[in-house]
Amino acid sequence: MIGEPQTLDPMASTADLVSTIMQHVYEPLYTFDANWNVAPMLAESMPAISKDGVVYTIPLRKGVKFHNGKDMTSDDVVASLKRWMEMAPRGKAVAKEVKSLEAKGPYTVVITLNRAYAPLVAHFALPSGFAVIMAKDSIANPLTQFVGTGPYVFKERKPDQYVQMVRFDGYSARKEPASGYAGKREALLDELRFIPVPNANTRVEGMLSGQYQFADLLPVESYSRLEGNAGVKAVLTSPFGFPYLVLNTKLGPLANLQLRQAVEAALNNADMMGAGFGDPKFYTTDSSHYAKNTPFYSTAGTENYGKGDAKKAATLVTSAKYDGTPIKILTSQQYEFHYRMALVMAENLKAAGFKTDMQVVDWATLIQRRNEPTLWDIYITHSAV
Repeated sequence: MIGEPQTLDPMASTADLVSTIMQHVYEPLYTFDANWNVAPMLAESMPAISKDGVVYTIPLRKGVKFHNGKDMTSDDVVASLKRWMEMAPRGKAVAKEVKSLEAKGPYTVVITLNRAYAPLVAHFALPSGFAVIMAKDSIANPLTQFVGTGPYVFKERKPDQYVQMVRFDGYSARKEPASGYAGKREALLDELRFIPVPNANTRVEGMLSGQYQFADLLPVESYSRLEGNAGVKAVLTSPFGFPYLVLNTKLGPLANLQLRQAVEAALNNADMMGAGFGDPKFYTTDSSHYAKNTPFYSTAGTENYGKGDAKKAATLVTSAKYDGTPIKILTSQQYEFHYRMALVMAENLKAAGFKTDMQVVDWATLIQRRNEPTLWDIYITHSAV
């Protein structure tokens, strides 16, 4: 894996790294199939929804075992969803829409909303910061026991060494064929070990030598080496997602709208993506937030993006009376393309008259620091499509 997870609590972090590891231990009520349709997982079926769209009645699967040997019931589900709504960013947003959440017998959960809210079930299915179902008697803040219903049981974590899981022999798989995250899940291996390897090139060499059985987010220039190795299957995911920049609008220089406009004018998307991914077969440049083959693609408001116009940016910098405070750019080398893009971004900003302060940290530290607005002005992250 790209590094050490800052937590193993899937409700406490939206980081993909945490969900990638802990989705083997925990499961949600609903998930997504290979076509990104919502499908039931721990729920028996899709919810029954009242005509006014306000009441959701969710039937639960029977005979699903937790890793502690107890059956999953509606009490576990209600306790888990309440925790999710109290602490997860997405859960807090959902909580504002929920009037009541209650168990109706051991295998039915009823959610009453304040108003019709179409994204509810999709929020339950999203795989980061996700609404996992935990054994009620394991729930605590912070978690000290990781008791879920998934195909693997958490066994041990040794910080900076590994997270170890073993097959759960009592796992209750669905009957439908596997499709994306949905359908039948099988524990094909006796044991899983997630090993933090922050250096991307070390991950590549570990794959080529047979030290690791899986590695992700590898440098694009390693693709030809991996593809040409008989002992390795190189997988190119397309579309994978999109990198994006988060600007601090609360504190610091970029709380000034005109300086944010200067940043927009200064940045050259093509140069940043080229630095991040090299060969154009690994990327496209587009001003839309979403890729062309997604339902959210739009060209509205894109005319000012990606111009790399240092002269226009410099004019805006001067007009905004920029005082020379360095722009703190927070990034990590564990995602190599983040770091490479940050280097080009810094040069774009310098050409426009900004001073910059590159702060390169490990990914777990970045996730912690991004919650404190005094510590950064821009950070780089990415999201899956």
